[in-house]
Amino acid sequence: MAELDTGLALDPNHADGHMWKAIVCGFAGDPKQGVRAVQHAMRFNPGSPFWYLFALGNACFAMERYEECIAACGKAIVKNPNFIFAQMLLASGLGQLGQAEGAEEALGACRRLNPHFSLAWAQNLVPFKEQATIDRFSAGLRKAGLAP
Repeated sequence: MAELDTGLALDPNHADGHMWKAIVCGFAGDPKQGVRAVQHAMRFNPGSPFWYLFALGNACFAMERYEECIAACGKAIVKNPNFIFAQMLLASGLGQLGQAEGAEEALGACRRLNPHFSLAWAQNLVPFKEQATIDRFSAGLRKAGLAP
């Protein structure tokens, strides 16, 4: 994180630097800072590449703001339907809200992108620091219909 902060101090208008800070904060247990960082990135780059939208969805998921996570990941998927991270978060967020049909569709996309997609594979892929967030991510995927 110190390197990101140093880089942003040197170039505070570097949109991708703010986006990477958002990704790190979202996974490392500081999602509120992650939202602030991605909002900065989006101001500097209003085209909001799919990574930016994923960073927002990731931070929102970590804060249990599932509706916002779903909206951001849905926009990321429109820009890049092959981005499995966004598909997984979308499935888990929809699962958490009991929206089975959409969750099953997102899980189907995950399986198309990785025929060996499983709960264990997904858990190993996401680097959430907080165990509670990992547990909610996993529970959402199970609620979406992914078998253990």
